[in-house]
Amino acid sequence: MAEGLISTRALNNRTQMEVAEVYLSQLVDRGLVSVVNNGVSAPTRFISCHLHDVLHDLCISKGKQEDFVQVIDFRHQDKIRSSSRRLAIYLNEFEGTNNDVLLNIRNARHIRTMLFYDKDDESVTWTRKVPGLTEFQGTRVLDFDGVDFRVKKLPRGIHKLIYLRHLSFQGCYLHVFPSSFSNFPFLETLDLRVRVSCLMAIPNVLWKISSLRHLYFPLAFRVDTNDKLKLYTLKKLQVLENFNGELCDANDLLQLEKLQILTGVVQSNTDLKNIISCMNSNKFLRHSSLEVKYFYSGSKERRSIVASLLECNSLQNLDFEGYLGVIPRHGSNSFGNFTSMVFNGSKFSEDPMPMLGKFPNLRSLVLCKDAFVGKKLVCSEPDHFLRLESLKLATLWYLEQWEVEEASMPSLTSITIERCNKLEALPIGLSKIPTLQTLVIGSMPGEFQDKVKKMIQGQQHLDNQKLLVSFY
Repeated sequence: MAEGLISTRALNNRTQMEVAEVYLSQLVDRGLVSVVNNGVSAPTRFISCHLHDVLHDLCISKGKQEDFVQVIDFRHQDKIRSSSRRLAIYLNEFEGTNNDVLLNIRNARHIRTMLFYDKDDESVTWTRKVPGLTEFQGTRVLDFDGVDFRVKKLPRGIHKLIYLRHLSFQGCYLHVFPSSFSNFPFLETLDLRVRVSCLMAIPNVLWKISSLRHLYFPLAFRVDTNDKLKLYTLKKLQVLENFNGELCDANDLLQLEKLQILTGVVQSNTDLKNIISCMNSNKFLRHSSLEVKYFYSGSKERRSIVASLLECNSLQNLDFEGYLGVIPRHGSNSFGNFTSMVFNGSKFSEDPMPMLGKFPNLRSLVLCKDAFVGKKLVCSEPDHFLRLESLKLATLWYLEQWEVEEASMPSLTSITIERCNKLEALPIGLSKIPTLQTLVIGSMPGEFQDKVKKMIQGQQHLDNQKLLVSFY
C-alpha cells in the first residue's frame, strides 16, 4: 500500500486495506496462498500467510528477472543493480566485510523501499557502513526488523526522507521515539511495536502526523510528561492498535471518525465511557478489542457502563479484569458480536453460563481467577454456545460440579481445566460432543486426573476417537 501498488481506481469507496484483503482472499480461494493463522481474536481475516512452494519458486524467479527486490549480501560483494528499487539488507552480514557499497549508490534517489533485518545483536560496525540515509530521499518504505538500537545507532538523515509512507520498528529495541520523526508530511503507517522487553518513551508529537492511517503503539510504553498523548488531529486514522487510556487521551477517539480497527487497554470510568461512545458512534468501525483492567463495578453507574459495553456491536474481543458480581444488562435483547471473552476475577455469584451462552458469535471463552465463586456450572440449553470452539476454566477455587447436557456446545473443539481443585469430575456430556479434539488438564488433583484417564480409556463412552488429552 505504501508503494502505491493498489490503484486508487479499485477502491470504490473502500480503504486500501479493505481492497488488499479482497486481493489476498482471492489468492487464498484460488489455492495460491495458504493461511497460516486465522485466529479468533484477529482484527483482520488473515494474520499471516505463505506461498505454496511452487508459487514461491516462481515468484523468486520472476522477481529476479524483474529486479523487484535485491537482497544485499556483503559476504559475496554484491553490487546494487541500477534497476533495483527495493533493497533487503541483512545487517549482521556487514560484520567482517570491507564493502562500502551503500556509500556509493549512484541511484540512491530511485530507491523506494529499504528493509533492514538483523539476527546478531553483537554486530556494531554497521553504522560505519551506513553513515546516513540522506541520499535516499525517494524512499517510501523504511522497515527495521529486530534491530537492537542500544548497540546499533539509528542511521542519520531519516528525518529528511520527506516522502516516507511507511516507517516500522517492529521487533526492535528502541528506547526513545525521536521527536524529529513527527515531520513526515505523507507518512501513513507508523509501527512502534518494539520488543516486549523494551519500554519505549513516546513524546507528545504524534498529533503532528496528520496523514497517519495506521498507528501501532507498543504493548507497553511510557510518556515522560504529565500530559497524555494527543491524537485528535489524526482524522485519517483507520487502524489504532495498543491504545492505552492511561497514556493517551481517550476523549480524542471521538474525533477519529474513520477508525475501522481499534485495540486497547483502559482502566477508568471516563475512559471506558469515551471508548464505548466511540464504538457506538463510529459507523466505519468493524473490529475492536478491549482489555479492561482493575475495574470494580460496585455502583449502579459502573454496572450501567459494563452493560453498555456488552451491547457494543463493534466490539469483538473483551478481556475483563475486575469485580462484577453479576453480568449487568440493560434489559435489551442485544448481545453484541463478541467472538472472544475473558473474565478475570469477576466473582460471579450466579452461574454465568445461561447468559454467556446467548452471545451468538462467541467462539472463545475463559473464566479464571475466581471469575465464578459458586459451586455449580450448567450448560444445558441446546441453542446456547452454538459457535463456541474453545473453553477454559482456570483457578475457580469454589467450583465443585459442572454439567453439560447433550446437544449443548455443538462446535466445541478445545477444553482446558486448570487449578479448579474442588471440581469433582468432567461432565459426562462432554463425551457426546463429536467435535471435541483437545482436552488439557493442568495442575489438577491426582484423583481428578485418574477419573479423566479412566473415562478416556473407556472408548465406548467417547463418540470422538481423535480426542487428544494432555496433563501438566
